[in-house]
Amino acid sequence: GMSFSLMRVSGHAANEDFLCALKADVLGVPVEVPELVDCELLGDAAASALALGEASSLGESARSLVKIRRRLEPNVERGAYKRGFESYKEALLALEPVDRDRASHQEDGT
Repeated sequence: GMSFSLMRVSGHAANEDFLCALKADVLGVPVEVPELVDCELLGDAAASALALGEASSLGESARSLVKIRRRLEPNVERGAYKRGFESYKEALLALEPVDRDRASHQEDGT
């Protein structure tokens, strides 16, 4: 139920344009990739800069350190993803009785 208007990605997968574009398309929001994709280190650097008095807030410090390498805009043709997700949810619902049956057999040891 949360809404958001932007996603920033990190880690090794952030270097994969296809995955980042897919996220943008499926979620319908822009995806930004920072220059330094291993950005956990930037949090440490931002906290250190704040502690040294080089910034007035953690947010200011982080904004000064994070540089965006590229931004991928969502493709407006998202209907295929929505249809696919609806089919996926329908398949899960259809398998509920099978899953319940399997679980009951595990409980009684059969």
